[in-house]
Amino acid sequence: MRSLLSSRVARWVVAVVAVGLVGAVGAVSAADGDTSTQYRLATASTGDVQQTVSTSGTVDLVNRADVTFGIDGTLADLVVAVGDHVTAGQPLGALDTKALQAAVDAAEAELADATAAIEADEQEQVNTAQEAVKAESATNPSTAQSGATASAQRSGQPADSARADLAAQVTKQQQAVRTAQTTATEAITAAKSALATQTEKCADAYQPGSAAPTEPTASEPATVGPSARNAACAEALNAVTAAQDAVSKAQSALQSTINDLAGSLDRAVAEAQKSTSSSGAAQPSSSDAERSGNQTQNGGQSQNGVATSGSSSAGGIAAGQARIDRAKADLMAAEQSLAHANLTAPIAGEVASVEMTEGGKVTAGDTAVVLIGSGAAVIETTVPVERISDIDVGMEATVTPSGANEKVAGKVTRIGRLPDTASDSVAYPVTVTVDQPTVTMPAGSTASVSIAVSTIANVVTVPTSALTRGGRDTVTVYADGQTSTRQVTVGAVGPLRTEIQKGLTAGEQVVLADLDKSLPSAKEPAGGGPGRGPGGGLGGVPGGGPMGRPAGR
Repeated sequence: MRSLLSSRVARWVVAVVAVGLVGAVGAVSAADGDTSTQYRLATASTGDVQQTVSTSGTVDLVNRADVTFGIDGTLADLVVAVGDHVTAGQPLGALDTKALQAAVDAAEAELADATAAIEADEQEQVNTAQEAVKAESATNPSTAQSGATASAQRSGQPADSARADLAAQVTKQQQAVRTAQTTATEAITAAKSALATQTEKCADAYQPGSAAPTEPTASEPATVGPSARNAACAEALNAVTAAQDAVSKAQSALQSTINDLAGSLDRAVAEAQKSTSSSGAAQPSSSDAERSGNQTQNGGQSQNGVATSGSSSAGGIAAGQARIDRAKADLMAAEQSLAHANLTAPIAGEVASVEMTEGGKVTAGDTAVVLIGSGAAVIETTVPVERISDIDVGMEATVTPSGANEKVAGKVTRIGRLPDTASDSVAYPVTVTVDQPTVTMPAGSTASVSIAVSTIANVVTVPTSALTRGGRDTVTVYADGQTSTRQVTVGAVGPLRTEIQKGLTAGEQVVLADLDKSLPSAKEPAGGGPGRGPGGGLGGVPGGGPMGRPAGR
């Protein structure tokens, strides 16, 4: 019995020893083998570190044209499709022009009628002046024989010459009235425009309780706050005052020319009436009588515009010119509308989109065709306030289009002086220009941007993924088959390499990942710390951070 028990105990002890021996051998084998194969290692080396600011933004194309019609209408002809290549000036489409052409024809007819009417009025006034001289010559034989009127006789001037001079004087005064009327019309139009601008600007003027002002800088004016709003309102008010002064001066000048013309016409009529009443033998010609009979119509104005008084007749010239001015403006507007019926390409390029169909309604200002020409692209992005001081115009940048692996060279071309109001935090707008964009950068797409703000040369560097960032910066050093955690002083941090100022020398090996460790689960915390690099790389994955083995393993 004892022998049997001893035998069983002996077999159990032997079994335990056997297991122990196997474990010891395994440990030795591991110690004797190359343990570096379970780590992904990198060597600290001397090199350059490029420090960057990373952000992202929206792509837009510099040489892009959103082509629009200038008027409403119905699309009658569409001659391009998406993908077509067009040249500058090439037709893209056209609106139905029946109504537009009818408007041009009507405006032309009104202008012709207004011009004919004022020319008839002017000729009637000249005839009135000439008939006055003729009538006086007929009633005064002594002057008739010598061919001089009473006024001409006093100056020794022949009657024919007097008639010509008086006609020339009236014609000159008529032209002065027309010019003054046009000037007054233009001044009134300008005043209306200034008043509309003033109404708009002063509606946004600062009111108590509004947001605090943003003062202008050397490169950008203020855009909000009382300083900007009140300044814009004050400027608009000054423009209205100046425009109203111009109207007043123009109207005074117009009235002066009307008075001059009226005076000449009144004197001519008075002389004709005096000559006629002084002799019953002198009678007006049939044409004179016909004109006189017609002067009772239209408030003392004849069918041809001749008035019983010089002032009303001269005023008729001003009214006629005002009608011509309106007709000219209407004709110009109608011709412009007709010209806007044809849509042409402002640039050479490819048709990116067509937002209209034949027979469909078109609204002025709505994009009809989008053209993309060759040229640069820009990425509009923002940079946080704490990093904006690191960035200057002209700095090199690397742009990676969304969904693409290819990187494109760019350059910072603009830095905003005022914060971006659309940003959730304080950030400034920055524009990066890419001179040769790729096909992976369509307008409206997104792209990541890395701006190189500085380069540190000839320093000790390690891969950025080898660092563990936190309350202190550390790397895991591998030497003689063992790993240890070492605190380091970090300098410039780049996307790939980081400067080590203290704690590590060139040639030492650092651990990037422990390949024996399993991947962290989704429940594990993310960010810096054991097993992850500063960029969020996972331990055990190429490029990730070390898996955090205890020091001295």
